[in-house]
Amino acid sequence: PHASHAGQEPPPPGPEGDGPDLLDAAHRMLAVRHGATAGQISWREAMERIRALTEGPVDPVAVPFLYGMAALVAHWADELDEAERLVRRALDPLASFLLHPMHHILTDMRVDVAAARADWDAVLAEPHARTARIRSSGPGPTSAHTQAVIALVE
Repeated sequence: PHASHAGQEPPPPGPEGDGPDLLDAAHRMLAVRHGATAGQISWREAMERIRALTEGPVDPVAVPFLYGMAALVAHWADELDEAERLVRRALDPLASFLLHPMHHILTDMRVDVAAARADWDAVLAEPHARTARIRSSGPGPTSAHTQAVIALVE
């Protein structure tokens, strides 16, 4: 029921009807990521949408998820500077909260961006890429581990 402007819907009203629903940005970011990776929207349109979503007010709880998903889209669009900036913005609030569910994904993304630039020193400098998983719980080998092997070969 919202009017569309230049291919983009205006933010819906918040729960009290007085402003944008800040958590809705995360939902819309997922829709952009899906549309981009499914080939439904171009990389240019995807980047325009993530820029619009990350420029507005953001719920602090949603920051790691919102900027993390935006970084994935930017990486997909080969906008590596923007992907790196978004990963930094997503990781900043997590500096003292290493058990946050997005921390693992974001550190992997940071390594992926360095690998896309062929910055093998940065890949190998990432502690996440060098740490072997000894315990059976938690995620297995990660993208960071894969990139570290490639860096060693290069």
